[in-house]
Amino acid sequence: MIISCDQCYVTRELNDEVAARLGRRIPELAGRPVFLNPTHTHASFMIEEVGYPDPGVGVMSASEGREWLVAHAV
Repeated sequence: MIISCDQCYVTRELNDEVAARLGRRIPELAGRPVFLNPTHTHASFMIEEVGYPDPGVGVMSASEGREWLVAHAV
């Protein structure tokens, strides 16, 4: 399964997290290959703490962005 996401990059850990959740939600997909395809944007929310300053009030934190991405990919 290929899932496109508007992100600059996707880590293996994030890809594996999405694959595991998909497998739990849809048992037929358990163990099947999943590939998150980042479209490489610099205008999306953060999903990893990579040295950028916290954007502050009204913007998702990296952990919130990561959870949103995983929840919506599944």
